[in-house]
Amino acid sequence: MNDPLNLVGTVLGQYRVQGYMRRGMVADVYLGQDESLQRQVILKLLRSDFMDNEARQHQFQQEAETLAQLKHPHIVQLFSIDLTEEKRPYLVLPYINGGTVRDELDLLRLQGDTMPAVNALDLVHQVADALVILHDQQLVHGALQPENILLRREKTAVLPSLGRAYWPDLPIPSQWPLYVAPEQVAGGQVDARTDIYGLGMLAYELLTGKHPFTDPNTWPMQPVPIHSLRGDLAPETAVFVHRCLAAEPQNRYRSIPELLLDLEATITAEGGRPYTSLANVWQVYPDQQKVVRKEDLLTPTPTTLPSQKQQPERRWPVYLVALFVIVALFFAGWRIYTQQSLEPIVVTTVVPSPVSPQPAETAVVIKVIITSTLAPHSTITPTPPPTSTPTITPTPTRSLGPETTEIGQSVLNRPIEAVRFGDGDTVLILIGGFHSGFAPASVKLAEGLIAYLTANLDDVPENVTVYVIPNANPDTPAFPGERAGRLNANNVDINRNWGCRWQSEAVWNSQPVSGGTAVFSEP
Repeated sequence: MNDPLNLVGTVLGQYRVQGYMRRGMVADVYLGQDESLQRQVILKLLRSDFMDNEARQHQFQQEAETLAQLKHPHIVQLFSIDLTEEKRPYLVLPYINGGTVRDELDLLRLQGDTMPAVNALDLVHQVADALVILHDQQLVHGALQPENILLRREKTAVLPSLGRAYWPDLPIPSQWPLYVAPEQVAGGQVDARTDIYGLGMLAYELLTGKHPFTDPNTWPMQPVPIHSLRGDLAPETAVFVHRCLAAEPQNRYRSIPELLLDLEATITAEGGRPYTSLANVWQVYPDQQKVVRKEDLLTPTPTTLPSQKQQPERRWPVYLVALFVIVALFFAGWRIYTQQSLEPIVVTTVVPSPVSPQPAETAVVIKVIITSTLAPHSTITPTPPPTSTPTITPTPTRSLGPETTEIGQSVLNRPIEAVRFGDGDTVLILIGGFHSGFAPASVKLAEGLIAYLTANLDDVPENVTVYVIPNANPDTPAFPGERAGRLNANNVDINRNWGCRWQSEAVWNSQPVSGGTAVFSEP
């Protein structure tokens, strides 16, 4: 069965092979149909010319085992691994239906256009973030050319494999243009800086639509200055890209975390939204801050506002309300920790209604009631008075975490996880899920809180447990602050499901997102 087309129309377990797509570096790739779950999948079969090579089969198995352990939104999820009747191993992967980065670049070139700088750099950021996971496992991808990066329909990036991580002995492609680092061509040592070079190549082509080197004689010392091809870029962008493309590894960024710091500053310089600082988890814009005073927590304010002089209409952002609740929860949790009383704490926050034309008479009132016995399994017994003979009780060992648990999966089978910190009886929960719309991205806030608490476990009060669900809505495209509305797994604007500016021919990010004929009719 050397002809790859011979498999088309056959059945492998519960998967029907629908079509042959391409031959990759190590596998033949097919489009398949999962007949049990009625979904399209990708089937990657080890190349037939590797079947007599036990070492190649072992490498294929190793990559599959590692891929199964990696969980990241920009690394493909492995469904399963199996064998054909001829003992040929194959992987089952989700079908990513947005094409490749190369396809996107070719389309832009035909249109005579280039990708907006913020969008291009955000794609680079997504791939770089995935590389952090690989490098933590001491793996170097080594093959970050545009053909090897898939795009979902909402234009987010996915690494469909681990590149050359388990295949370092395969020949380096020698045809021009090259997409590998100089040390790879020379057969030298590869490390994180090798992938940083690949990110530089990717960023350059996403921003300009061209390869950074005009001919083999200038490679790798003289990339065409990026400003000569695109003069609208911020100076920070040129510095970032050319540092990644340094011919000598010691002149590049030393690691992906170091690169990400500059990349996030570069995105901001291009007018993109800043990423949440890990040093300041609750990062908001200065004119949107609300100070919660101690007396506001101890004494509930009235549920109706006194009559006031008529003021001009002012619409308050919805996210300010969310910020009140989050800050109130943590202050209340801290108070539970510092006080001995079991009396419930009532937090009442009054803010002007976002839709009321007369804020002096109408308000939105939020009450959060927290007791020290939120966990139903916990019991509190009175402490007996001390006796004349003191008793020494061993201090129990605390389980502070962080502990990650998968609590479910999304419509598109993406994992939904919760991270626990602390082991107290009072439970605080923060859920992230917004990626887009004109509000702070709650996913970034949640991720920042996880990073902060991981580094500062002692900040969690002894009788408090914090659960952070960083992304309860992983199927939603990530466009924080750039797009009005948010999409669900069916590619329908979920704001419109609630009647927000409903339109019969709605468009989101230049794509139609109508899913029904009236309000509440979308799937």
